[in-house]
Amino acid sequence: GWRAVVPVVVAVAAPMAFRDWQPDAPLGTDRHGIAIPLTAEAAPPAVLLLPLLAFDVAGYRLGYGGGYFDRTLAGLVPRPVCVGAGFECGRVADIRPQAHDARLDWIATEAGMMRVA
Repeated sequence: GWRAVVPVVVAVAAPMAFRDWQPDAPLGTDRHGIAIPLTAEAAPPAVLLLPLLAFDVAGYRLGYGGGYFDRTLAGLVPRPVCVGAGFECGRVADIRPQAHDARLDWIATEAGMMRVA
């Protein structure tokens, strides 16, 4: 009873769109060479996995640049449950978040799952 969607960068400095994904979905590539579904736009997910370059115990993250997830989350109502996925070696004392940084709900590493208070 669930479906998978993939975030897609449609314009620089803009929120991402979401597209349906299935194993047999036709794929193209975006301007960064990343495979993306060529399907129609879909509704935002209820749970969103976000990549972590670094994170702190307060639930803030450093991604891979561009601010796409922060811009996207700022406009999503209702906001999905946000799960950061990364490696334990990326844990730092303080990311020093800025006002626009979105906080995670969960962090998943090889050490386990951590719910952000």
